[in-house]
Amino acid sequence: MLWSRDNHIEFLDVSSFENLMPSETIDTIRARLGDPDVQVVAIGPADRKMVRFACIMNSINDANGHTGMGAVMGSKNLWAIAAKGTQDLPVADPDY
Repeated sequence: MLWSRDNHIEFLDVSSFENLMPSETIDTIRARLGDPDVQVVAIGPADRKMVRFACIMNSINDANGHTGMGAVMGSKNLWAIAAKGTQDLPVADPDY
């Protein structure tokens, strides 16, 4: 799992999540990190088996897929990405 917060990025072992569905993975990551506001995208068993149309899930009902990006994450053994930031992001054209 890739965990990004502010200016720090690290990889965490989530091999114990192997049989979890994406929604369970998201809940488990938030509990493990101790923050329910962490934004998480996760893949499930189909993605880890590299099903061609596998989706990346970012909540119980939100799928990012039909292009097989979940299979790409699965092929890289990247089962989840979690992010939380507290810094401001500069906006190039705030009046746009």
